[in-house]
Amino acid sequence: MKYRLLARRYAQAFLDNTTEKDHDSLLKDITTMRTVIRENPELIKILQSIITPRKLRLELLEAIISTEDTPSIILNLPKQWRGLFNLLVIKHRMPIASEIIDEIEKLLLQQKNKAKIRIVFARELSNDIKEKIINYAGKKTGKELIAETEIDPDIVGGFIASVNSIIFDGSVRHNLDRFKKIRQ
Repeated sequence: MKYRLLARRYAQAFLDNTTEKDHDSLLKDITTMRTVIRENPELIKILQSIITPRKLRLELLEAIISTEDTPSIILNLPKQWRGLFNLLVIKHRMPIASEIIDEIEKLLLQQKNKAKIRIVFARELSNDIKEKIINYAGKKTGKELIAETEIDPDIVGGFIASVNSIIFDGSVRHNLDRFKKIRQ
């Protein structure tokens, strides 16, 4: 959150240097990169480290990300990504790489009038109920929503859904708090 504006600038500059026909493949690349970042935290720490010499970090980055002419150990991404990550390593901005990726995804989805909805349930609910929540939030936001769900028993019952900065709180805890305020 602290670097959101900076991440947004990098994301916008990145997208300014891509064509619209690349946007679907860029969204797929984002999913792959999130998996790599999540599954290789040591590798990311090395790329983020200011102690590791820049030349070594760039060589490691070359080994991770490939283009058509160079094979890769982990990722096979287009040259746009390679340029972005080279810049992040050189400018010591790798610590905000995940935030930049998130912002790129948001901007790509905005162009398609789509957004991600994160729904947290107290327990697993039927697909019918999930669809009703998604449809309601979609009507309120005016966007086609892509759902990510999570289970968190701490909300007692119900759900909490968020689309960008809009929160739909249908949790039992929230309703009890509202009831307490009304009774006072």
